[in-house]
Amino acid sequence: MTRSIQALTFLVLGGIAALPGVVSAQNQGDYGDAPEGVLAYPALGVIGTFPTCIGGPAGFVYHGPQIDPALFIGPFVDMEFDGNAGICPQPPYDQDECALGDGDCGLLFPDPCTIVGGVVTSCNPAGAAPIGKVCNVATWGVDIDVDVTNFTNQTAFFNLLADWDQSGFWGGGSLCPAGGAAPEWTTVNIPVPPGFSGPISILGPPPFLIGPRAGKAWFRATLSDLPVPQGWNGNGVFENGESEDYMIEIENDDVGENLEYGDAPENSLAYPSAGVFGSFPTCIAGAAGFVSHMSSGSVYFGNSVDFEIDGNAGICPQPPYDQDECDISGGDAGLMIPDPYTVAGGLEVPCPGVPGQPLGRLCQLINWGPDVDILVNNLLPIDIFFNLLVDWNRDGVWTGSSVVCGGVVAPEHVVVNFVIPGGFVGPLSALGNPAFVAAADDYVWSRFTLSDTPVALNWDGQGQFDEGETEDYLLWLREIDTSLPQTRTEQSSWTEVKELFR
Repeated sequence: MTRSIQALTFLVLGGIAALPGVVSAQNQGDYGDAPEGVLAYPALGVIGTFPTCIGGPAGFVYHGPQIDPALFIGPFVDMEFDGNAGICPQPPYDQDECALGDGDCGLLFPDPCTIVGGVVTSCNPAGAAPIGKVCNVATWGVDIDVDVTNFTNQTAFFNLLADWDQSGFWGGGSLCPAGGAAPEWTTVNIPVPPGFSGPISILGPPPFLIGPRAGKAWFRATLSDLPVPQGWNGNGVFENGESEDYMIEIENDDVGENLEYGDAPENSLAYPSAGVFGSFPTCIAGAAGFVSHMSSGSVYFGNSVDFEIDGNAGICPQPPYDQDECDISGGDAGLMIPDPYTVAGGLEVPCPGVPGQPLGRLCQLINWGPDVDILVNNLLPIDIFFNLLVDWNRDGVWTGSSVVCGGVVAPEHVVVNFVIPGGFVGPLSALGNPAFVAAADDYVWSRFTLSDTPVALNWDGQGQFDEGETEDYLLWLREIDTSLPQTRTEQSSWTEVKELFR
């Protein structure tokens, strides 16, 4: 295949899949090595879907056999017949970024890590130095550098990807708490002139913002004879060049990780009028467990995220109870309708400044939009999951279900893993989530949760997530007033309930 035909093929198709007649398992060349179909982040349980193997669902990256003059990263190129040093599909994972002492990987600094026996291990026995701290700027030649060589007679191009959100693929970006955007495509089509050999930093690539999550992240460095197209995710078919994948350490900041927790009463009065204490999973050391999010600030309810050191806004163990659900003016809470309540002076009372609008009536079908709604922000390019818990039987825990309204079964896990698509910002009702039946006629504690992974059916409200936010609200429901004629809305709502659960 001539260079012009291959260039056209790549630019049109984006190199996102194996191209018939171009690359097959019999084509020797250079491929990527990042985990595909195996653990990429063992501590998080995240499986990698990086474009590595020819037959993989994510596509792959391929560079044709080297001929003089050559284009490569490090001192030379290891030829392969497929990704992961030819071991496809994975597992096992090849650990090529450690280069087995041959210097092939070309990463000058910092030191890469690898995965051995399901455990992340530094390639340097003395330990891996980090690229820098979360949400700090990484400077080429100071914090990171890669050795590249272009012995061809034409300009080549260097690109670098970083999986800042540790999602197992490259794409999109993350927001730092101060609002700075950290794209995962950190370094875009830097020209490497003919005859150049040395650190890429000499060519003056711009610095880039490190993402907001501490730990290890997978990087892909690619040196190619063609520039890569907009929205590049690490795949592509090139006539020349090399790709190298590295796992690099990102250091936490000085003030600790950006963690967010729940606020519902634990070991304090949840329903004063009934004398019921809450056992909701809130505090780290509590008997009920807790919920937490290692937030990047990219997935949240309302207008902002309050970072905390423990549940109940850091006041653990309870009491006192923090009343975080009343943080309406600060924009943290996000609940648009109905009005939240709180516990103050030994009573259930509306939050200050609200009239106390109820969620609805017992046995009423609760619709998203007119009856309940919350503002959702998913600034990531991946799907996020929404769950809602309501303590219908008012026993201080979110488990099981209640039987109400002529035998209708109302689970306390009210909304189960409803998908919030990447990039969505707006009221949850805009996504058309299904209605649910009200199964109480008094005060109930509820938990609204956004998470990067789905939860189990009959979830009890606890779990540790890498993204998202949890907000807890005390809501009020009225009983059916049988002394007055039902309104047309109440009559139609009850008919819908019976049909829904027929």
